Amino acid sequence: PPHPCPAPTRSMASVLAGHAAVVLLVGIALAVHWVMNRGQFTEGFPGHKHFFVCNLTDEVIEEQAVGWALSTNLQLRQQYASQCMLDHSSDLHRPIRDLTAESSGEKPLGHWYCYFGYHVWWLTFIQYSLQHGIYTPQAGWLMTGSQEPLVHFRYADGHELTFHPDSANVNDNPYCFSLGWLKNQGLDGGLIANFSAWTEVAAAECSKIDAENYDFTEEELTVAYHVRHQGLSMNRAGCSAGLRSEPCRLYSTRDAKLHVFHKCLLGVPGVALEMSYCYTRGCVLPGNRVGNLAECD
Repeated sequence: PPHPCPAPTRSMASVLAGHAAVVLLVGIALAVHWVMNRGQFTEGFPGHKHFFVCNLTDEVIEEQAVGWALSTNLQLRQQYASQCMLDHSSDLHRPIRDLTAESSGEKPLGHWYCYFGYHVWWLTFIQYSLQHGIYTPQAGWLMTGSQEPLVHFRYADGHELTFHPDSANVNDNPYCFSLGWLKNQGLDGGLIANFSAWTEVAAAECSKIDAENYDFTEEELTVAYHVRHQGLSMNRAGCSAGLRSEPCRLYSTRDAKLHVFHKCLLGVPGVALEMSYCYTRGCVLPGNRVGNLAECD
């Protein structure tokens, strides 16, 4: 049988060299099919447990993250989000603030998500919301695979959660909890259907994170680091859930805030979609337990 651990990922440059940077434009109406079939869209994305079995080092998982951020269903994205599939690798390591400040002219909502969509598959999700004026996540986004046994999740600051991760995802419950975006954490979910009002809530959440003074560095606030940090977050979440060999570094609230602050800088609509994803995905139950889907009805 094949070895369960992934082979070393090619560098970003070599991956880019293997694919054409410009793709034929396909009708944007097909985006509906793309979003409604997210299970197909994420084909090729390695489940988080896949990495924990291998107990990969931070350095290796960072490099793996660069590879799967670009290559996860690349051909399907070329078909259904072709307008977002241009090579902008020269800007990946530039501070996002500098990039957006230097850009001339007013940009459409979601511009920067599309701009980096070739390099980061999860940044393309916002296009459907913007085209249809909705932030309601499709059911297929919410959980991937079967639920796993209850885990006790320890944050770096000492807080603890319990939840049932789905088979491909350990990060998202603690991520959403850290941001305060699950049901029973204070968000008014009735506003999700109001596109402009929910966008305003997202803008306020970004301002709040900015004011919390996490001292994010310019090096951290790049799209390149957004991708590499996703790999690090996977490792740290696995450590916090007891799925990696110790010693290892635990997941922190700062990890969650950094990930979403990248999206704040790229544009508030992406944060609004993230909020609706978290709110619809789960809830906080008594005893700091996170429930998901039917557990929250």
